[in-house]
Amino acid sequence: MPQLDKASYLSQLFWLVVIFCSFYAIIVRFYLPKLARILKIRQKTLKFLRSPATGGTTTQATPTIDEKPLIRVLEEGRVSLTRAVEATNTWYAATEKEIQLTQWAETNETYLTSLGLLYAAQEISNIDWCE
Repeated sequence: MPQLDKASYLSQLFWLVVIFCSFYAIIVRFYLPKLARILKIRQKTLKFLRSPATGGTTTQATPTIDEKPLIRVLEEGRVSLTRAVEATNTWYAATEKEIQLTQWAETNETYLTSLGLLYAAQEISNIDWCE
């Protein structure tokens, strides 16, 4: 196998380091500053909206009128997603069982037979016939 060739270990290691360092430099140079800026803006916006000067409170126990439709839509989305996941799991289990019983039945039988033969051969070889 070419991955295990001792002559190419150094080359593979070199390219691994080059690609990893390049990826790291790109992330640190371009993406992390943007993410930090976005997080600061969000934090300042939340602080501004929750300040008493703008009529906000630090803890909102009840949703406002503007938030009720959003909460309803989010709840409907959660319920729909839960149903879809449950339906997918049911379909997957049924399909897997059907494939095991139809397409893989002969293969499974052959595999189990060969395992039994190997086990029997090992047991026979372990018997001390000289006793």
